[in-house]
Amino acid sequence: MKASILSSFISFELTQEEETAAYTFNDCQIAGIQNMIAAYAEDILRVSVDRDELSVEEQKKLAYTKGNIASLKFLLDRADVLAEARKEEESQQQ
Repeated sequence: MKASILSSFISFELTQEEETAAYTFNDCQIAGIQNMIAAYAEDILRVSVDRDELSVEEQKKLAYTKGNIASLKFLLDRADVLAEARKEEESQQQ
């Protein structure tokens, strides 16, 4: 794993094995991520039903919360995709 020095954000060059390991979560980690998604979803439900009456601050918080949910779902989706690819690869090797 090599760090990309020229990036404004820290990023890493990962081998296929490293990328798979990075997105492999155990059941407890998946449950923790899902709990975070549920907590953010509850925050969204607490926001005023009439979106036109939201203050700028409430709109920002809503967007931030939705972004957090999307990011966490991306992690779980990526883990699913890699797990399926790994299963398919294993079945082809047999």
